[in-house]
Amino acid sequence: MQPGQLLRDRYQIEKPLAAGGFGQTFLAVDTHLPSKPQVVVKLLKPTQNDPETLKIAQRLFNTEAATLERLGKDTDRIPTLYAYFESRGEFYLVQEYIAGTTLTGELQGKKVSESDTLTILQEILTGLKKVHSQNIIHRDLKPDNIIRRKIDRKLVLIDFGAVKQIRAANVGIQNTVISQTIGIGTAGYMPTEQSMGYPKAASDIYAVGAIAIQSLTGSLPHLLFNEDTLSIEWQHLRRVNRDFTTVLNKMVEPDYRQRYANATEALDAIESLISPAVRQQVKPPPQAAAPSVMSTLAINTPKISRIQFSSVRLDYSGNIVDRPTGSAEIFTENLGNGEELTMVKIPSGKFIMGSPESEQKPWDKKESPQQQVNISEFYLGQTLVTQAQWVAIMGNDRSWWQAIVGNNPSEFKGNNRLPVENVSWLAAMDFCQKLSQKTRRTYRLPSEAEWEYACRAGTNTPYAFGETINPSVVNYNGNYPYGGAAEGEHRNKTTPVGSFPPNLFGLYDMHGNLCEWCLDEWIDNYNLVNTDGSARGNIISREIAQRPQRGGCWNGKAQSCRAGSRDFNTASNRYNTIGFRVVGVQPSTPKCQSF
Repeated sequence: MQPGQLLRDRYQIEKPLAAGGFGQTFLAVDTHLPSKPQVVVKLLKPTQNDPETLKIAQRLFNTEAATLERLGKDTDRIPTLYAYFESRGEFYLVQEYIAGTTLTGELQGKKVSESDTLTILQEILTGLKKVHSQNIIHRDLKPDNIIRRKIDRKLVLIDFGAVKQIRAANVGIQNTVISQTIGIGTAGYMPTEQSMGYPKAASDIYAVGAIAIQSLTGSLPHLLFNEDTLSIEWQHLRRVNRDFTTVLNKMVEPDYRQRYANATEALDAIESLISPAVRQQVKPPPQAAAPSVMSTLAINTPKISRIQFSSVRLDYSGNIVDRPTGSAEIFTENLGNGEELTMVKIPSGKFIMGSPESEQKPWDKKESPQQQVNISEFYLGQTLVTQAQWVAIMGNDRSWWQAIVGNNPSEFKGNNRLPVENVSWLAAMDFCQKLSQKTRRTYRLPSEAEWEYACRAGTNTPYAFGETINPSVVNYNGNYPYGGAAEGEHRNKTTPVGSFPPNLFGLYDMHGNLCEWCLDEWIDNYNLVNTDGSARGNIISREIAQRPQRGGCWNGKAQSCRAGSRDFNTASNRYNTIGFRVVGVQPSTPKCQSF
């Protein structure tokens, strides 16, 4: 087929995507639909044209198409089947086009962190659970057959084996039957029983375990395979958590009877390593969401007061040209252990979210298009959550966090006013949950819109302080200035909260010191913005791998500290450059809103 060719008077071929002994895969456009969506057309053309081969190919093709149709309707982890048909002895599948990159590119040439590997496993097994629930075996799980979908960063399983079945039929057809000894799969990811022609659901679990080993070690699993023991030997290359090692070794047991029987069992094991709360679908605690909280607010209503402060204004060269003053309404939450949490009232208003093209890198449009957003009044932490505040809430935690990092996960210790870092989005959500339970008031992470509105504090310049910044007002890598500012100090560490001037809302460290987690699901542009300032996408599911981070950090360039600058990270990742602050309900509100 050539570009421009119209298949079945509907699917216009755009370009070939792949070719092999079985046929070809093309990118096409569905001309019958108004939006003209892109689709994938798979041409399955057996290399042998004898009647028996064609008969077997047709049966396998029809079975595969029915499988995809059934699976694609019930989960977004598998491409939807749009059509299938035969024409002149050639078989066609028309499927949903998944724009994104394969997991191969994500893993190639690197050793992925333990937390990221756990997240990858969780995502793959979430899709595979649906497959196994339909008594279907994938048989060729490998990084090439897993796509990171661009629009939502989810992992999607592709290529369900019809092509390989038909190809196997070509090779193995003898005496008009398919040889049962032909293994469908890929070396390294295919266990012994599958290579002998007897695949099980547990065979897919072996493949997922092999992918995890590749992720952790950076080595292809077939290179680590010991033919004498029939096992993948990997622990000499990477040491990980003992419980994770036990689970992973069970996934790749040579004897399939010793593995997890299916994706449900394996997923339960993986999620137990991430957080016990995952098994409960991350349901909000009753104290945080139930209407009965209304009656407790009167018991736990802190005093509201007003503070005065002085900010700064810089010119294009980074010189301080003004020191405007302001005031803000605050309330203080008692956390115990002598620690308090100060929350600042952010007034309602509207602002332009995003950055003009002059601020952004020419190839990076994730801060566009600019949109007007209306923000309702809310309370935001005056500072990043500190290490002392973290310990006050999480110090007695008996969850996976304490087992891994102890009471304080931070790398830069030594001062209770230092912000807590090395905290994942998942752990920040746990902190909000426990803070809500302790105070009987709802706390959560800010939405991206709330964060940016609070950071700008009524300004429309790159920074709340003006056209640029310098290291005397923000903790960042001064070797990389912005605008007309000169190079300056790089402290190479975090600084205590409140060390630099606040913005005109009375908030500290909105620029620099640590990047800050936001509540939203990561979406790579502002084409669709919630104009009420609420978080976009799925705001609670732990299956969403990527979450936004804002504000820049101690090791970041000045460019990344701009009010409009945004980036993302895996929800389970924790680095010494990422922290967070919280949003809380207004103390005087007569009822508690559930976030």
